[in-house]
Amino acid sequence: MAYDIKSLFIVLSLFLFSACGSNATSVVENSSSMEENLTTEAECIQVITHAYHPETLEEKDYATPCDVPKDWIVGKVPYIYGKMGTHKVEISEYNQDSRAVVYHPYLWETLPTPIVFFATGWKNTDHNQYKKLLEFIASHGYSVIYVPDDGSYYSQRIKFDNIINEYIDKLDTSKIGVIGHSSGGGFTFKILEHMIAKSYGENGRFLFAMDPYFAVNMDKSNMHDLNNTNMVFLQFGPSGNSTDPRMVLTNYSLLIGEGIDKNYIVLADDNDHMYPTRQDITKMQGMLKPLDALIEYTFNMQSDTHHAVALEGVGKLNPYLNAYQKVLSIDSYQYSCTYANTYHKGSDGKTQSTINNCGEPEIQAN
Repeated sequence: MAYDIKSLFIVLSLFLFSACGSNATSVVENSSSMEENLTTEAECIQVITHAYHPETLEEKDYATPCDVPKDWIVGKVPYIYGKMGTHKVEISEYNQDSRAVVYHPYLWETLPTPIVFFATGWKNTDHNQYKKLLEFIASHGYSVIYVPDDGSYYSQRIKFDNIINEYIDKLDTSKIGVIGHSSGGGFTFKILEHMIAKSYGENGRFLFAMDPYFAVNMDKSNMHDLNNTNMVFLQFGPSGNSTDPRMVLTNYSLLIGEGIDKNYIVLADDNDHMYPTRQDITKMQGMLKPLDALIEYTFNMQSDTHHAVALEGVGKLNPYLNAYQKVLSIDSYQYSCTYANTYHKGSDGKTQSTINNCGEPEIQAN
């Protein structure tokens, strides 16, 4: 009897499953369809979605994520370092010296722009020699002040001050940068010190020194007191070319002030000392990429990516590594650390500087 009841139960179960099979399948299908609709509705909720085309780099906002075309990517265009900016560039002359100019965005009067002070190489009086570099900076929406080198830091400083006063309504003194090449690289520290004393750069400031010479009219204490600045030193190749890298390494080692974030970059190939005067930006990428990242990090967005490109790397960890660069004998360089002239003077411009340009700490040839 127990066996018969068990058999009856099995038959009944099979009958019921057979009778309801189509309905059961329908329920499963409807459930799946409902879940898919809910997912689609969640994905297509009305929220402004920014996207860009990976080939044309065109950017647009769409009403929902579902409106973004298949060949577009949600998000903003990744920052491309070393690329010309979108601003049309105009050049304005300083009314008291036509050799002193400001490269700036065409619609200058729209908003005050951050300021970049450019200290040229020795006795250079023609801004056109650095034209592509200056245009590059201005094309990103910044004003670059170039003044000729008449052989005096003080003459340059006065012209920088006068140009700021002339165009003060167009310049944002809360964001500044100082860029220098060769002897101008040695001027950068004094220029920065002067601008800090004027309370400039409170919302961001940087220094970019390219194959810098002596730190003009600076003592150790002056170098120690340059605070809250992002700094990048650029050496144009492992051997140092015509500028003795002892000076560059010395300057770098003395910058220990509060809030200093610094990096030392040696380009992989030996480039000539006039690297920043090239007139083709594709041949200046070793310089323009870290400079671009440094400016964006300082003036606009302190992103990890900007920081990595400008302020991280082997040089930051140890710029003295033999595998990273070569420090040759002093007589190998056209501009060596023992070259005696007024640049050895300290902050008073009269007494000998306390800086040992041949090594702070002592730097040996490889």
